[in-house]
This record gives sequence, structure tokens and C-alpha cells, in this order.
Amino acid sequence: MPAGDDPRQHPWWQHLPAEGRRQALRQRRRHRLWQALSSRRGLLLLLLLLLLAAIAALAAGGAGGMGLALLLPLALLPALAGFSYWLTWREFHR
Repeated sequence: MPAGDDPRQHPWWQHLPAEGRRQALRQRRRHRLWQALSSRRGLLLLLLLLLLAAIAALAAGGAGGMGLALLLPLALLPALAGFSYWLTWREFHR
């Protein structure tokens, strides 16, 4: 936790009972996790992890071909982005 977000840095922290301290730390962790998952980067990471978990489950279940089909968008998207960038650049520089 960054020092500014750490509830233990607050002057009244020492006056909280032990259970209140644990509850405050759990609540802060939940809040930070929710903030991270609700950001655009967090959602993209979550979707990527879900896709990779689906691929791993299919590969473990013996459906490797279907897992490969799920992996294709991850492999082809950077190539498609580069190709579209090149076409746009070429259109405006000729």
C-alpha cells in the first residue's frame, strides 16, 4: 500500500481495537481491488486471464484444436493493427 493510503499512518489508528484494525485493512484492500478491476486496464487484464483460462481448460480436456482457435485472436491482433497502421500511413504519405 502507498503510504498515503495506509490507514496505519493515521494518528487515530492506535485507538482502534484489534478487530477494528483488521476490518479497516480488509475494507481498504477490497476497495483497492475493486478500483483496480473497475479500471480499463483491470478489465482488459481480467478478460485476458479468462481467455487464457478457457484455452488452458480446453487444452487439458483434450480439445487442443479449439484452444488453438481461441488463441488466434491474441496472435493475429498485433499483426492486424500493424497492417492497418501501415495502410493508413501509406495513404496519407503518398
